[in-house]
Amino acid sequence: MTSKMRRFLGTNGIVTGVLTGVLMFCFVAVGYADGQRIVFQSDRDGNTQIYSMNADGTVVTRLTHDLWRDRNPALSHDGSKIAFVSNQNGNDDIYVMNADGGNVVRLTFGSVDENPSWSTDGKEIAYESVAVAGFEIFIVNADGSGNHAITNGGFDVQPSWSPDGTKILFNRNYQIAVMNRDGSGAMVLTNLFGFNEWPHFSPNGNEIVFHSSQSGRYHIYVMQTDGTGITEVTQEAADDAWPVWSPDGKFIAFQSNRYGNPQIFRMAADGSDVRRLTNNLASDDFPSWGVRCLPCRAYVANSRSNNVSVIDPSTDSVVATVPVGSTPVYTAVTPDGTKAYVTNAGANSVSVISTATNTVAATVPVGRNPVDIAVTPDGTKAYVTNSGANSVSVIATATNTVAATVSVGFIPVDVAITPNGASAYVANAFSNSVSVVDTTTNVVTTVPVGRNPVAIGITPDGTKAYVTNAGANSVSVIATATHTVMATVAVGSNPADIAVTPDSTKIFVTNRGANSVSVINTVTNTVATTVPVGGNPVDIAVTPDGTKAYVTNAGANSVSVISTATNTVAATVPVGTNPVNVAIH
Repeated sequence: MTSKMRRFLGTNGIVTGVLTGVLMFCFVAVGYADGQRIVFQSDRDGNTQIYSMNADGTVVTRLTHDLWRDRNPALSHDGSKIAFVSNQNGNDDIYVMNADGGNVVRLTFGSVDENPSWSTDGKEIAYESVAVAGFEIFIVNADGSGNHAITNGGFDVQPSWSPDGTKILFNRNYQIAVMNRDGSGAMVLTNLFGFNEWPHFSPNGNEIVFHSSQSGRYHIYVMQTDGTGITEVTQEAADDAWPVWSPDGKFIAFQSNRYGNPQIFRMAADGSDVRRLTNNLASDDFPSWGVRCLPCRAYVANSRSNNVSVIDPSTDSVVATVPVGSTPVYTAVTPDGTKAYVTNAGANSVSVISTATNTVAATVPVGRNPVDIAVTPDGTKAYVTNSGANSVSVIATATNTVAATVSVGFIPVDVAITPNGASAYVANAFSNSVSVVDTTTNVVTTVPVGRNPVAIGITPDGTKAYVTNAGANSVSVIATATHTVMATVAVGSNPADIAVTPDSTKIFVTNRGANSVSVINTVTNTVATTVPVGGNPVDIAVTPDGTKAYVTNAGANSVSVISTATNTVAATVPVGTNPVNVAIH
């Protein structure tokens, strides 16, 4: 959930009293091609080195430049680091470098260390190494400390982590196996002919991809996590191997020699839509697919100085100040991290900031008193609530022009877009309704909700939209499939903001008039508990891993940190005067 300026609407619907709006954005992009990278090894320049390319095969960049054999790369989940194998000190050891190839650090000092795999949180790396009994799986901290073996089976290789970090897949004697992250509870999942290798969980944790020679050639297979439902995905008269999932689980990258020398390909998860990504006379191997990581930045909309401050959180320093329109109130960044959109409430416009140069690349006129803005998951459109015009402007991000203006309810303040990008939900504060805009046709469906709706949160699975009704002390639960209210949940006084956990199981609602947070169970749509926080809680955001919720207490000049596991305040952090916004990305 992102920070919204809706809480500062005056009685005439015009934004008043807004000091700053801040969006913390670590540029970990998620759009296909523009927002994802594939790293791989290639000997195209002589010796084997590490390269990266866009997910569509364009913009190939060499990352290592030495005389050694650098290979077997693994991109961290946040896209910031690459683990790889190099023999630059005589033996094959695990090294780590930045995603751009800089700051190379040696982590291991064994005789043969290979096949690194990052934990989901980026704190640990699993890998295989020669031990007394044979090849075993080890784990080392990302800084090189805490190196230890977790198996003793004699031939345990090719580890890869589950999305939740609790399990590790691996190859035990050429069968696919799984174990707990500490090595306990090991279980062999397959009993197949040939060599069965290179297992990887799908991003949703429901499937496993691997390659196998059971049919004679190496082909790509997918199965359920319990080893059932084994499906042969590729059936070429060639060797297809080393498969990995795309971050969204829609595609699989792999290596194939179907046209002669090994090259990198990608296909849909069902084996359709096969595309060749590399095309040269060398050998390209071991793809690792992840997000592109650009510098983490905080964009602060300074409404009274008509500019945006760009902060580098690593140094807590302002790296740029960007003049924009009058009374900037909210910022949204495109999924590929290349543009920041800023609503200028006093100028009836949106400023488009190029994040590469931190300059305004375009100014887009929109409706009167624009408040909130949201970008579709594919990055093609931005939806702007014009609170003074009772409309939504639809900006085409490719051209930075208004492609459509959609009439909605009275005083639209908040907007949220479903994960599949099909609908934009708009909270109409003074007409007690939510407008559901079809993003393809711009046809509007109106859903009556409680009095004075001000915030919308959509579950990550896209099945429900939760709306805080500030004037009714309630939350309306909308079934997105039918655009109907399926439940109404009573919460505390004057509910303001709303945040959804990544697993869709909990909804957190700040109650401004009760100095509390209501925790809603999404299965039963009832309040499971109420958490006391500081005075006048306004904004709330949940961490990407779902473990904490941060609440701004405007009346207490503090931030309450709620543990989502226990629904208790784990810490209270003193901050500046009147904190009203928090966003975590």
